[in-house]
Amino acid sequence: MIGRDIYKKDNENRPYHEQGKQLQIAKPQDAVAEGIILIPEDRRNQGVVTAMDIVENVSLPSLADHASYGLIRRRKEIELASKTGADLHIKAPALQTQLINLSGGNQQKILCFFL
Repeated sequence: MIGRDIYKKDNENRPYHEQGKQLQIAKPQDAVAEGIILIPEDRRNQGVVTAMDIVENVSLPSLADHASYGLIRRRKEIELASKTGADLHIKAPALQTQLINLSGGNQQKILCFFL
């Protein structure tokens, strides 16, 4: 799996090529900037936090944008989750539904939102 190879420390300075362009991937942020993402096969154990609800999972990648002085602004999280849920057509009884209670397809939609 190339995604795992990119992030492994034992592959330091290993060049990657995309459409003839050599990429230097030193950290996960470099990969994301180049449009390279990792979608784990086992999304329940490696992709989403099933014990958390939709709101919390959706806000995880941009948590700094939803916090002030170390406190999470729940209203901002809910706004993002509401928009995301509508955009991705997530089917759930409420935004406070834990991911463990969602179908695999809806869990995958939330995982893909991270990207």
